[in-house]
Amino acid sequence: MPDLDRAIRELAAAWDEQTARGVIREVMKAAWQTGKPDAQGLERTDALRRIVAARLAAAKDPAERLGDLNASYDLEQGIGRRQDALGVARQAEQLARKSPARDRVLAAFQLAKAFLYVDRTAESVKWSLEGLRLGAELERSGGADREVLRLLADQESRLAVRAMSLGRKEEVDRAVESAQARWEKLGDPVGMAAALGLLCEARQFQGRWEEAAALARRSLEAAGYPEKTDGAAYALWNGAMALGRLGDFETAIRWTHDSARINMDAGNPEGAIEARITRACVLCLSGEPRKALDEIETAGREVAAVHMGVLAGWVAAERAWIRMRLDLPVGPEELAAVPAPELGPARAGALYLLAQVLDRNGRDGRKEREEAIALFRQHGMKWHLEKALGNEPML
Repeated sequence: MPDLDRAIRELAAAWDEQTARGVIREVMKAAWQTGKPDAQGLERTDALRRIVAARLAAAKDPAERLGDLNASYDLEQGIGRRQDALGVARQAEQLARKSPARDRVLAAFQLAKAFLYVDRTAESVKWSLEGLRLGAELERSGGADREVLRLLADQESRLAVRAMSLGRKEEVDRAVESAQARWEKLGDPVGMAAALGLLCEARQFQGRWEEAAALARRSLEAAGYPEKTDGAAYALWNGAMALGRLGDFETAIRWTHDSARINMDAGNPEGAIEARITRACVLCLSGEPRKALDEIETAGREVAAVHMGVLAGWVAAERAWIRMRLDLPVGPEELAAVPAPELGPARAGALYLLAQVLDRNGRDGRKEREEAIALFRQHGMKWHLEKALGNEPML
């Protein structure tokens, strides 16, 4: 590992944007290696924040200021300060409107990510689509370099997952087809592996387990797994969920461990937590709900460090299912962390869980169940629909 404290001192004396972005990545990676930022990690983050703040206060050139804002965004997002990161992303997007087209594309996608991390998926989709529109214009004019083309392919892959959570099926299918075509044209195996993993996530969200598992295996083949793991983390945890539903528990558990390791090595705690939540679900499905409960409780403690509401909601939902499997009490108030989106499959799942909890507590959950069934039917979620029609647990 590089001498990060020395690197920070050198940046304070002589700033270089490219070097700064690399140092920020290494600081964030080191900070999360033990599961949450420690005192040293926070001290380094504060030192970088002071340097960037001083530069922003003095910057006159718009391009220089935009670069500093992007560095600030990486810093705030990396340390889990989601609202601060959103504020920086807004500033960068507004400044980028007067900048070259390439900067406008990057700023739109950055803002899309910032909205996603504060659980505002509809706005995230809006800015993803805006970035893709701007990127298509740049591509038609011949101004899109390989980095921009990779970014467009990556964002279409991510759009498939975001649109799926809102139940916007047409956008999902369009993004899936376009993303795969882009990656094939680019001939980028790591990018293709990551894209297929994201498409796997969209399919497992729909309960299309066989398709999700097939996409996961294609992703891992593209990555060169197990010898190579770049680009494989998404497919490993999403594929593990699908394999767990299909009964291949041994492979599923192994994949969750590999995904968690890869994510932590990359300094991506959110991905490691997603892998742990998946492991809890697979353990419950395999007949080990007590071990599953231990895993989900650990995931809950880890989520508190990353400040992501969507992960907190997922933990709350799976904890409720696991506790019901163990015949432990679960009250409706325990679902307060589970988001209640206005549209889409996510709302259907939350409503069906609430119906189950209400019934267990001697209250009438028919209204919530009927609404969930209608949404499962509307979004083509056949597996979920069959479970709900039989009034069966989802885990």
